[in-house]
Amino acid sequence: MKNILANIIFTKRCPFCGQVILPYNDCCKRCFEILPVIKGSVCSKCGLPFVECSCKRETREYDGLCAPFYYRNEALEAMKRFKFRGEKSIGEFFAKNMAQRIKVCFPDKTFHMIVPVPLYKKKLRERGYNQSMILAKGIGEILKIPVCDVISKDFDTQDQHFTHASKREGNVAGVFSIIDPELVRGKTILLCDDIKTTGHTLNECTKMLKLWGAEKVYCVCACITPRSIDKDNQLK
Repeated sequence: MKNILANIIFTKRCPFCGQVILPYNDCCKRCFEILPVIKGSVCSKCGLPFVECSCKRETREYDGLCAPFYYRNEALEAMKRFKFRGEKSIGEFFAKNMAQRIKVCFPDKTFHMIVPVPLYKKKLRERGYNQSMILAKGIGEILKIPVCDVISKDFDTQDQHFTHASKREGNVAGVFSIIDPELVRGKTILLCDDIKTTGHTLNECTKMLKLWGAEKVYCVCACITPRSIDKDNQLK
């Protein structure tokens, strides 16, 4: 009876289309079948299928990256609602799938902590929450890994998704610092963000973590932007 009442009061909806779903489902059947899931064998460095991998042409500071979805279609719309429209409950769905992806892509890694990519303090006040922190906490609960907020964003920048791909590296250069270096020294860290496009934000955070002694840094994101979209800078 309690479960029935709870289901009536707290109706669960599909994070993609908003349709009412059963409490034990993550999304509706239709959306599950058309989700832009990253499938098959992927490169452990960039998280993309080998046919899309460009690691030979790019230098990456982090030691590996994984993500469950492409940033397009249903995943793109759900991420927009999660990130910009205050629908924080969608983070639970993303965090669950990110945790599953971590198990698949990094089965032999032991992480000392999960570190979310930070927001600038003004942006944090405006939005009211850091979406990467919500994802990190969700993953941490599932995988039993502590979450440590050890990176600070010290300068305001233009949002990466509104910045042309050629300018994103310079946009985030030198804007991050480590709050407590002792916490990261000698550690294997899982760096968490919402979307990976060019990877410059993750690279810059990784640089700072390793500068202060982190042993290894692996990254997990909810979505990776397909290169066709990144090329045209169609992230708005």
